[in-house]
Amino acid sequence: APPSPQDAPSAAADAADDEDGAASGFAGGGARGGRGGGRGGMMVVLRIAEELHLSDEQTIKVAGEFRRVAQQRRELVGKKNALAAKLEAQLAQQPRDDKALDALTDQAVAVDQQLLQLPEQLWKGVQPVLTAEQRARLILLRGKMKQQLEGARRRRFGAGAGAGAGAAD
Repeated sequence: APPSPQDAPSAAADAADDEDGAASGFAGGGARGGRGGGRGGMMVVLRIAEELHLSDEQTIKVAGEFRRVAQQRRELVGKKNALAAKLEAQLAQQPRDDKALDALTDQAVAVDQQLLQLPEQLWKGVQPVLTAEQRARLILLRGKMKQQLEGARRRRFGAGAGAGAGAAD
């Protein structure tokens, strides 16, 4: 099935995060190690700019949107980690407070939902910057980038781990 428009930036975001390790990818998942200075994200933006023949002004706007969404992702992952620590602390208490557990669980689910909405936000943010032709090319580029990312994951983590990681995207 062809990718839906709201998923188009997802592979680019995954690739950006995979290269710099700053976050988990806009398609979901847990946070990874804390290296990274956004270099991978900039490489993805530059590739998009080249492939879509973006003007300098368009490139700046697309890069700004990637940075904005990446910042949101970092904040949400931080919230998710803090909630996980609170959940673990609550679970360790005896007797357990079911109301507190329910409240923390609801908050964690809400953060997960916000994380899942980031690809849609990225797509909506870059869409007005692009022409109709560029939007179409971005959808096609997404498929190529997703395949390349899956290949890189397989090479990096071995065929078994890469196949499982690719299926989760």
